[in-house]
Amino acid sequence: MNRLSITADASLCGRTAESVITHELMASDTYLRRLKTLPLGISVNGAHARSTYRLALGDVLSIQLSDPEEGRPKGKAAKLDILYEDEWLIIINKSAGIAVHSSTNEPNMDTVEDALYAYLPRDERPHPVSRLDRGTTGAMTVAKCGYMHALMKRIMEQGQFEKRYLAILSRVPEKAEGIIDAPIGMAENSHYKRAVRPDGSPAVSEYRVLSTFNGMALCELHPRTGRTHQLRVHMAHIGCPLIGDWLYGEGSPLIARPALHAERVAFTHPLTGEYICVHAPMAEDMEGLIRG
Repeated sequence: MNRLSITADASLCGRTAESVITHELMASDTYLRRLKTLPLGISVNGAHARSTYRLALGDVLSIQLSDPEEGRPKGKAAKLDILYEDEWLIIINKSAGIAVHSSTNEPNMDTVEDALYAYLPRDERPHPVSRLDRGTTGAMTVAKCGYMHALMKRIMEQGQFEKRYLAILSRVPEKAEGIIDAPIGMAENSHYKRAVRPDGSPAVSEYRVLSTFNGMALCELHPRTGRTHQLRVHMAHIGCPLIGDWLYGEGSPLIARPALHAERVAFTHPLTGEYICVHAPMAEDMEGLIRG
């Protein structure tokens, strides 16, 4: 995955390297700026080329994909539950209690990022596409290079990346299904907790009750936007916080975390055109709640 190339045919003749890189190779403006700083970030026929170079028939335009190895952490080997992997992406089934990134408060804790640094080759770096809270389990998508991360971010912004969550609510919603359209911002006097507030960022979630038991509800949740803690905040907003959610509801002796699981991710692969649909089996602690 060192480089991505395209050969100039009649339709590309006379166009600048920058035009082809951004339109045919679909690189973002940010990634293009990075390519310009690398010795062979952009090359034509194996030699360094400026972004203003105009292609001739048969020219082979190439861009660097691999992230620099300088300063790359070695990571820390740990077991990964891999649901899907190709040259560009890896989707894991994240377990509860493990954070995606390290924290300044807990610099020595194990993280998903550390495990992926240890697993991936030296010329690849993990770039999380769909992050999950420390207590959330399930399907988490990670790009193997900055170029792919930019492509995945684009399809997410276009609403073409589907995420389906399963949650167990501490109360049964009044309506069996609905849409929650409520802006989310920082809660007063907090640098961590979020809240519904009129000056917040737009946030929309869909929910549907799948079953009820013992005064609780198993729900399917679809976030249309991607705000931090969005699903937890929205369900608490309608009076049905996730069971075990000490931050937006209350803790529970039945489960040691908010009962939230990323059950499915689905999208069309931006490079191969293949439709990818990956499911993650529900975590045992949530299964135990349902079984009673």
